[in-house]
Amino acid sequence: MRLILGLWLLIVVLAPAPLVAQQDPPADLDEAIQRRLEASRLQARAVAAFGAGDIDAARSLLEQQLELEPGNPLALYNLACVQCVGGDREAALAILQRAIEHGFVDFEQMRRDPNLADLHETDLFRSILANRTPILDAAGDLQFEAAKKKYGPRYVYERDEDLKLSFASAYDEQTLAQAREELRHIAEWALSEVFTDLRDPPMREADPWVLVVLPSERDFRRWAIMRYGPSAVTSDFHRIGGSYSHDAKELVAMDLGGTLRHEFLHVLHWRSNMRQAQGHPVWIQEGLCSLVEDYDMKGGRLVPAPSWRTNMVKRLERARRMMPIADLARVDRETFNNERPLAHYGLARAVFLYLYQRGVLRDWYAHYTTHFAEDPTGIEAIEFVLGMSIDEVQDDFRRWVALLDEAPEARSDGTIGGLDVSLGVQVDPGRGEGPIVTGVSREARAGGLRVRDVITAIEGRPVRDMNDFVRILADYRAGQTVRVRVHRRRAHMELEVRVVARR
Repeated sequence: MRLILGLWLLIVVLAPAPLVAQQDPPADLDEAIQRRLEASRLQARAVAAFGAGDIDAARSLLEQQLELEPGNPLALYNLACVQCVGGDREAALAILQRAIEHGFVDFEQMRRDPNLADLHETDLFRSILANRTPILDAAGDLQFEAAKKKYGPRYVYERDEDLKLSFASAYDEQTLAQAREELRHIAEWALSEVFTDLRDPPMREADPWVLVVLPSERDFRRWAIMRYGPSAVTSDFHRIGGSYSHDAKELVAMDLGGTLRHEFLHVLHWRSNMRQAQGHPVWIQEGLCSLVEDYDMKGGRLVPAPSWRTNMVKRLERARRMMPIADLARVDRETFNNERPLAHYGLARAVFLYLYQRGVLRDWYAHYTTHFAEDPTGIEAIEFVLGMSIDEVQDDFRRWVALLDEAPEARSDGTIGGLDVSLGVQVDPGRGEGPIVTGVSREARAGGLRVRDVITAIEGRPVRDMNDFVRILADYRAGQTVRVRVHRRRAHMELEVRVVARR
């Protein structure tokens, strides 16, 4: 027997990235942070007690958690499971209804959960499953209205019926439209190359709504401190860039680049997991979702590209310090995120880029999800689709890493590697929409660029952070003229700028 622990997926970002001022956390957050930490501890103890068969202790701990978080849908769902296993079917049904009213909409979990077996044949339970679509829509509506109240009239609010996304954005309408267009490209790629199970039935019919919050700097800072504590925004080395909460069906991203792309793929991945009642290990979750952080568009199709993460793996391989794939597959979530996390993220992304470039990523995911119960690590599926033992795969992977192109990158020390051209400007990483122009040469000024312009695209390719800027600009040569999209005050415009040799 087991209960559900909360599921928060986060991305670690490496400077240079949008900077959040390092200040002491607001005093009004202290009490809320302590309350949340205590609620998390109670949840973990309840899960452990339930696993040990101590139903009374689990019930008491969950009731204490709900005193701190009265509307927590996951705590309510877990309490319904405890009541059901404890023999109080009527109480379990009533609490399950409350969990749904507060946003618990993982119907496949409910349907397959052995802890709720005594409820499965009741009229109320059958009615819940039969009305899942209107329940999903009602939950999405409530979440959307709550966001409007929370963030107020300065935000832009929109919805995407096909992707089942609600947006609360501190960016203007045109910037949000550009971000939404990019998410649709990512979704098209993901449903074609990985999560083919999300095509039938389509997401607009089967999956829960997700709230996408693209916050102001102030609101992001408050959210990050509340969720992860003050170190989330004050570390000089890495910070939380955003996360997707599967429990809350909420995505928060500090930038419109790698963070938003990564977390949006988590949304799709968890929808696939929900449909199949699976929970994939951390190396698969983060490796798959890191694929779309850096990509190119070729022939109208999205193509994941080598990046600063694969550069890191190349350096590990040259130093003979690259972890074997079989060992990576056994790393638990806490170790993955807290012990050499950048190396773990980089290696996981490299493995899935390798599978993609070998043309077997779609087949790997189909085989893996079909045989998940036999091998949840994913190693057997790799062996199957490549027709090699894992030792042979490891040798082939090492050769592939060695031959992989080194990507131009904006390094953490502020230097740039692998780039010999420029737009004739100096840029700052910016605050999430794109690099900000801080200095302009005579050539760049002739092309129309000005100090404080935010660069958002080059030749129609989204530029949201320094790594986008460096990687995309490296594809052009000195003397070419490129179309550069910028955001200047309230105006969006496209300029023709001459590429020059980098000095």
